[in-house]
Amino acid sequence: AHSPNFTLHVEYEFCVGALSVDPAASSAPDARGLAAAAASLAVANMTSTEHIIADLVRNLGSCLAYYKEINDMVRRGLDDLRAGRAADASEKLLEAAQSDAPSLCDLILIEGDAKRNPIDQENQ
Repeated sequence: AHSPNFTLHVEYEFCVGALSVDPAASSAPDARGLAAAAASLAVANMTSTEHIIADLVRNLGSCLAYYKEINDMVRRGLDDLRAGRAADASEKLLEAAQSDAPSLCDLILIEGDAKRNPIDQENQ
């Protein structure tokens, strides 16, 4: 949405100092050049963020598949318990307990582009 009555004024020197790590910004001849350098940095930052989000979505999708499989196994084990099939339940629950899905998810997420695991607390 456009707000015609809102103007943000930032001093040129402040912008040069804040953006001085970028050669295009530090050598900008005027406010227009500085604005272009700032916009270029914003595009680069947003592109990097998009890439990290896409990686997280892909990797979390893999984790979701692992957890759905384990959850299904535990549900079937619970059904077996309720039906009095203790041996079948034990087999399913033991297999679920021995699953390496939490470790796989940790590995996938930490080694991904994001270098972090947003489900670390829940993945224990």
